[in-house]
Amino acid sequence: MSHAVADVRERLIQTAPLAPFEGEHRVFVVEHADALGEESQNAMLKTLEEPQAHAHFLLLADDSEAVLETVASRCQLVELDPLPEEDVIAAIGDGPGPETAVAAARLSRGDPARARFLVSERGSALRKAVESMLAATLEDGLGGSPWLAVLESAEQTGEAAGARVQSEFDRETEEGIKHTKREVEEAVKRAARKARTGVLDLALLIASSWARDWSAAISGAGHLMFNADRIELISSQAEGLTLASATDAVGSIEQTRSSLSLNVSEELALEALCFRLERRLARP
Repeated sequence: MSHAVADVRERLIQTAPLAPFEGEHRVFVVEHADALGEESQNAMLKTLEEPQAHAHFLLLADDSEAVLETVASRCQLVELDPLPEEDVIAAIGDGPGPETAVAAARLSRGDPARARFLVSERGSALRKAVESMLAATLEDGLGGSPWLAVLESAEQTGEAAGARVQSEFDRETEEGIKHTKREVEEAVKRAARKARTGVLDLALLIASSWARDWSAAISGAGHLMFNADRIELISSQAEGLTLASATDAVGSIEQTRSSLSLNVSEELALEALCFRLERRLARP
C-alpha cells in the first residue's frame, strides 16, 4: 500500500466518522487531489458518498480532469481563478526589482505566499539550484549531481518549518499548555514533511516553467516567459533546441512532479529526470 493510500485511510476515512471535539462540524482538506493515484482516490469513494452529517470535505486540484470521474461526481465543482499578476506583485512589496517581482508573480501561479517565498533568500536559492540543474542537462554537467542542491534546499526548508512548530510548542509549554511528547514529535514531523514536499513540488514547477520558457523563446514569444528576469539567459540556452524537445522536457518534468506524490525515492526521481532531459535536449 502506498504512503498516499495510508494517509487517506488514516487521516480521512478513519477520522471522518468521529464527532468533533468542539463545535458542530469537521472540515477535511485534501490538497493536490489530482495528484493522488487511482487507488488513493478510490479509497475515498465511500466516505465521500456517505459522509457523516458533521463532516465536510474540500478536495483541492490544479487539474480537475485528473480527478477520477467517480470522485468528481460526488463533489460540487467550484473553480477559483488565480489572482491577477498585478495583485500578486502588490502583495510581494517593494523589496525585489520589478523584473524579479514579475517573475515571482508568474511562477507563483497567482499565489501571493508562494511569490513572497520566491523572492526570499531561501526561494532565490531554490531558483538558482533549479536553474543550475537544468543548465547541467544542456552542458554535460551531470557528473556533479546538481539535483542534490535542489534536495538540500527542500531539506533546509523542511527543517526550518519543523523548528518553527517546535518553538511554538515550547512557547505553549512555558505558558502552561501541556502536550504529549508524541503529539509534539508528530506535529514537527508533519510540518517538516509538508514544507519539504511543497518545496520539491515548487522546484519542479519552476523547472517546468523554465522549459516552457525555452518554447516561448524558440517561438519568438519572449513576452510570455514566466522568468521575466532571465529572458536573455533562457533565449541563449534555447538556441539549438527544437520546439519538440522543449515541449518534451515540459512533459518529462511534469511527469516527475506527479510521481513525487507516490512513495518514490525523491533523489532517484530527480536524478532520472536529469539524465532523461540530457538525452532529449541533446543538440545535434
